[in-house]
Amino acid sequence: MENASKALLMAAGVLIGIVLLTMFVYLFLSYSETNQSLQTQIELGQIQSFNNKYLAYDRLENLTAYDINTVVNMANDNNDYYGVTEKTDTNYYIAVYVDGVETTKLQITPKDLDVSYMDDSSDQLVGDFRELKKYKCSVHVNPNTYLVDEIRFTENNNSNT
Repeated sequence: MENASKALLMAAGVLIGIVLLTMFVYLFLSYSETNQSLQTQIELGQIQSFNNKYLAYDRLENLTAYDINTVVNMANDNNDYYGVTEKTDTNYYIAVYVDGVETTKLQITPKDLDVSYMDDSSDQLVGDFRELKKYKCSVHVNPNTYLVDEIRFTENNNSNT
């Protein structure tokens, strides 16, 4: 009888050990899934934050050279920050095209894109601000990284000034 009670105590101890081990494994896996979910949410938030400043221009049709200059400066700042000089499927490079010409590698000014501007040498207005060229914008998101990688501006000949 004494051996049977010792065997019963040993079986109970093994059973309690198995229950505790199972509980620890369950808690570890549950914590791991929660941590992975939080990490994914953080990454999605970073991607959304990165893209939002460029997606604000997507499908707008009455943009001026000043808007283009702003986007080009943001893209250049981005490219400098990440130290990228060309577009690949896996990096943070953003290319900006105006009428098919990549302008991210060029230093552009509104004078390059508008029919009116301030002449730096004489500080006088050249042209008429009512005749500003208008541009349409389309933004491309890389399907591999989900990051904006290309912004295209084309002259909008149908715009009302």
